[in-house]
Amino acid sequence: MRRSVKLMLIFFVYMIGLLGTFALIAGGLTYIVVALADRRPCPLRVPAGILCGYVAGARFVWSLAPRDWKLPFWTTLAASVDAAKYGHPVEHYAEGIVIWILFGAVGGAVLGGFAAGIAGRLPTGCRVAQARASEVVWRCLRSTRTRRAG
Repeated sequence: MRRSVKLMLIFFVYMIGLLGTFALIAGGLTYIVVALADRRPCPLRVPAGILCGYVAGARFVWSLAPRDWKLPFWTTLAASVDAAKYGHPVEHYAEGIVIWILFGAVGGAVLGGFAAGIAGRLPTGCRVAQARASEVVWRCLRSTRTRRAG
């Protein structure tokens, strides 16, 4: 792969990972503030889905880290910003892992929010049962009215 293509891919992953994380934080806080300002109950299904997806995406990408990487998660985060303590090669590799974790977390947040939004629109079992029960009652009432009229 050519060097320019690699650099473009790295830039794309950095931007999605970092800017996506900041956008999700700002968007989540804005969503909650607007819902509270409108004085309506704040449906936490979508923000909870986004948060769960973010954590699940980060955890999934962390599980894909190479087996020879021996540093734990929190040490990897510290090593990604501290070249003096861990050395430049370790810091550079840790930065790559952290950026890929952020990229996976943003992808998981998008999928989690999408799934939570769809799940909120699906009819629940109670709603379906109530709809069927009311339909049966309505049919019974219509049939008794037509018998009386006929």
